[in-house]
Amino acid sequence: MADGLTIMQRASQNLGDIENMDKEIIKDLNSDTQKLQDISKKVQDAEQYYDRSNTVIRNMMTRVFTNKLVLYSIIILLGLLIIFLLYIKIKYKILGEKK
Repeated sequence: MADGLTIMQRASQNLGDIENMDKEIIKDLNSDTQKLQDISKKVQDAEQYYDRSNTVIRNMMTRVFTNKLVLYSIIILLGLLIIFLLYIKIKYKILGEKK
């Protein structure tokens, strides 16, 4: 009977140890869950910043294209103006010699 009592005491002690381990495991799981939620939030924030940066880059590319278009238009207009002025200068120079 003493052996049975000793076995029961050991079983009770083991059960207490198992319950303590369960509590520690639950604490660790809760902590890990919180960490994963924090990481998930950070990833979502990073995705939002990525989307914003893509929008900014697209807007910048549109502005670059528009600026290039305006610049090339001005260059063409100035070239045409120079050609026109040279034509007028040559025309009046020739007319001036005839008179």
